[in-house]
Amino acid sequence: TEPEITEPESLPTEPETEPTEPEPVQTEPQPTISIDEIAEHWFEDTLFIGNSLVSGLQICSELQEPDYFCDVGMTVFNYSSKTLSDKNFSNMTLQQLLASRTYDKIFFNFGLNEAGYSASYFISKYQALVDFVKAAQPDAILILNGIMSVTPSKASQASYFTPAYLASLSAKIE
Repeated sequence: TEPEITEPESLPTEPETEPTEPEPVQTEPQPTISIDEIAEHWFEDTLFIGNSLVSGLQICSELQEPDYFCDVGMTVFNYSSKTLSDKNFSNMTLQQLLASRTYDKIFFNFGLNEAGYSASYFISKYQALVDFVKAAQPDAILILNGIMSVTPSKASQASYFTPAYLASLSAKIE
């Protein structure tokens, strides 16, 4: 047999008055800022740390405000042995640079040069770098970029360059 359906003892009643729309709030017009002004000011007090991809950004972009601690072939394994220069600093290690300035934002770009190492070793060294930077710049926002893909011909040369493997490393970075 089917269960007996019973009506609720009391039904909701209709509201006695129709709801009214709220009055629009009058606000002062906000000044407009161009994207160029945002880009110019947003990258003040910013540091980019990384490999040749960051070097390319430094050379080819119009971002002149940030500092760049980057080098071709730089990895999470060898960054501490590098002494580098930029237009804003000369012959400094990363430790010296972080001690000499305060950054609002720090971007990291690593992983492609390290892809042939074991994932756990790479991630442990990356975590050590992030911990080191965070200790030196505790108020900075840290932005860790994922690993860029390579061309299909390069990906076919080694299993550690396949899109799936690089994506898995990026997920571990995340």
